[in-house]
Amino acid sequence: RENMPHVMMIHGSRGCGKTTFSRIISKYYLCLNFTESGPCEECEMCQSINEILISGESGVECPGVVEVDATIANGKEAIQEVMDDAMLSPIYGDFKVLIMDECHMFSNAAQNSLLKLIEDIPPHLVVIFATTDPQKVLPTIKSRCQLTLEARKQPVQDMAHRLMEIAVMEKLHVSEEALEVIARKGDRVPRECINLLENIAKTYAGEVTIDNV
Repeated sequence: RENMPHVMMIHGSRGCGKTTFSRIISKYYLCLNFTESGPCEECEMCQSINEILISGESGVECPGVVEVDATIANGKEAIQEVMDDAMLSPIYGDFKVLIMDECHMFSNAAQNSLLKLIEDIPPHLVVIFATTDPQKVLPTIKSRCQLTLEARKQPVQDMAHRLMEIAVMEKLHVSEEALEVIARKGDRVPRECINLLENIAKTYAGEVTIDNV
């Protein structure tokens, strides 16, 4: 645990779960009762992340985690306040997690400011960069990432299996063949596939058959 990285990057295709993955990773730092197998999933911090960030609506703040969407705020001035706050010691727990979503959209000035932050990062701070286009991120930022992970598309069968799990939870009437077609049509991108499943289920009163698809 003492060797966990403080600066990391997650890259991959849109809709493959980079931001959700970042939120899951944050529990490894913020969990108040961390176990040998990982976050306890029961403490106040784990529950807040699960309920507010992973299952809740977007744009809602969660204690210990700050998300910055570079598609909305991408200039140096826009992130300065966030960076100033990140330097302060956390009120809860030992860490603060800063998730920089679509970080390739930050201006060069903003990226250079972030570079200064991670060059001498405070021991309480964890910065997670998420991007669909790592080539547009400054090489100096990428070189300081202690861990780089790729979120990849799932194979059709795996994506269909995940859709089946969702369908069971939502009590939908589905066929495996229909879910495989959805997985292909959605290009194996989880967000696209789940949206397609939802739209078809709403249109046909929960009947997701091959004909309806």
